[in-house]
Amino acid sequence: MSDPRHHHYVPRGYQKGFANARTQVTVVDRETGETYTSNTRNVFQRRDWNTLEGEAGEKIFDIEVNLGDFIDGPSALCFERLRGGNLELDADDRFLLCHFMSVQLVRGTQVREQLRQFTNEINNQILS
Repeated sequence: MSDPRHHHYVPRGYQKGFANARTQVTVVDRETGETYTSNTRNVFQRRDWNTLEGEAGEKIFDIEVNLGDFIDGPSALCFERLRGGNLELDADDRFLLCHFMSVQLVRGTQVREQLRQFTNEINNQILS
């Protein structure tokens, strides 16, 4: 398996609920208002978004791998069942969807930018 480099902050299994038969979604640019259609593999993703760098400069993909194995993959199956009309969620599915939603709250670009700004402000306060 190759290293995961394109990390989706809105997982493809979730995007599928908004996609057409060709796995394409319509995207609205929030700044310009322009719309375009693209495959789910190309939207809501950034290269190495969740990649860490080790002491020797090596890339560490553990976060992205664990998101895929424990959150995104299993929840994609749950979303597929829901889209198929199976609305009776057992305890495991409810648990899984709660984890998915909680991870989504801290996964996007806005939260990352807020944390960056907060860190900068704290650093500036410490240095002044």
